[in-house]
Amino acid sequence: MKVNPKLLAAYSAATFLALTSCADNRRMESAKVADFAHVASEFMTGQTDIEQAHDYIAHRHSEFDAMYAIMGLDATDDSVASWLSSAPVRWFYNDIDSISPSGETIGRWIGHIVSESQREHLELPAKSFATAIWGKTKSIMFADSVMIVALNHYLGSEHPAYSGMPAYLSTQKSPERIPYDIAEALVATAYPFESSGSTSVINRLIYEGAVTLAKMRLVDNSRLEDALGYTDEELKWLNDNEAELWNKMLTSKMVFDKSETTAEKLLSPAPFTSVLSQSAPGRAGRYIGYKIVMSYVDSHSGTTLQQLLSPPFYGQDNPLKDTGYAPGR
Repeated sequence: MKVNPKLLAAYSAATFLALTSCADNRRMESAKVADFAHVASEFMTGQTDIEQAHDYIAHRHSEFDAMYAIMGLDATDDSVASWLSSAPVRWFYNDIDSISPSGETIGRWIGHIVSESQREHLELPAKSFATAIWGKTKSIMFADSVMIVALNHYLGSEHPAYSGMPAYLSTQKSPERIPYDIAEALVATAYPFESSGSTSVINRLIYEGAVTLAKMRLVDNSRLEDALGYTDEELKWLNDNEAELWNKMLTSKMVFDKSETTAEKLLSPAPFTSVLSQSAPGRAGRYIGYKIVMSYVDSHSGTTLQQLLSPPFYGQDNPLKDTGYAPGR
């Protein structure tokens, strides 16, 4: 059987990087990523043949089986051939190769996230990782302990595949979003929001703020505007209007509202946060939640992400009492 030197080198390098660490022996250089998306691209462009694809997949069969199951392909067919002939592969293979980050780049991002999560004593759900091309609406999915990232969701906001999307959604389709989305998916899966009969909007805001802080701590060279999915101008608007937004939330009594509808209006993707201001960027509740969490962290040194992501912190009847959050004062 022929072995593509490029694929074998990529696999060997990924394995080596996953096992090496920095000088302080605490930070993982990279993580192994089964780069199925680029394997598909290389096959479609004639750089590899079916035997070489089979050989690569034989080394990463667990991740491939997970991807195959998520895609819902016909298990009675030859799995590799069925995957390579699937419609999403045919549609996106060329764009994946020319636009999306390589598996090695994603491996470095994941390696940093995993190593930082270990410092924070977070127990993340994924043990292995893979890239994919699929027609599912979600960009990241889990199958058992495998996390799979569909790169055709990150081809850039101007890509024709996203032409029917409103701008507030298509702007989230850039390759730079990948590490933040990976970090959020891992954290939110390991530490999902737990509601109770006394859950209020403020509890949801604080939880979302804790998830945002987790992304800031876990992603290498993170920026708040990127962690929140904003442009520089949108974040500046929120900073300039923070006190006014918070005052509106207090005076309208939405802070302790128990309505899930109110929480969703503050936290769901949208062109603007209508319950606060026609000028407020969508999901402004996440920004407020992050500022509340940071106010608490600033006055409680040594607070861990694990504490912030736990119900005893965000699920209190009055979680504001110890935060000292008072913008504009």
